[in-house]
Amino acid sequence: MEQPYDYAKLMAVIKKGIKEQTGVTCIEANSTGKMPPYPFFTWDFVSAHQDIGFTDNVDEEVFEASIMFEAHTQKTTEALNLASQLRKLFETNYFDTLSADNSFYVIDTGNITDTNNAISLQIERRAGVQVNLRIKDSFRDNVPAI
Repeated sequence: MEQPYDYAKLMAVIKKGIKEQTGVTCIEANSTGKMPPYPFFTWDFVSAHQDIGFTDNVDEEVFEASIMFEAHTQKTTEALNLASQLRKLFETNYFDTLSADNSFYVIDTGNITDTNNAISLQIERRAGVQVNLRIKDSFRDNVPAI
């Protein structure tokens, strides 16, 4: 049996594309380690695997995933600008090509939202956007032919 879908490879491609196009680092939300300098983006899966109903196959399954991206900075307007830039990036030809080359597609991007909380307001400002993807898994069940 092959390995199931590799989310680490997906996020490596997306993070690299974000860095190349915006110059801003993107890290996993709520991760351990040293925080990068402001500004930076974080990502977190809202839903890593949503069945889409019209496929019930295991081999080369097509499914959807939702990822929340947040811009972290010390200025409200900069957070909003970065979130807007990221939202638009996912709708560009650059990302259409990047995603097609890596077996995922951007279905849509959500509205830009203020994602500050009472604790973060003392330190930083945040704004986020949810990105919805359709993903094709390369998994194949190695069933012997009869």
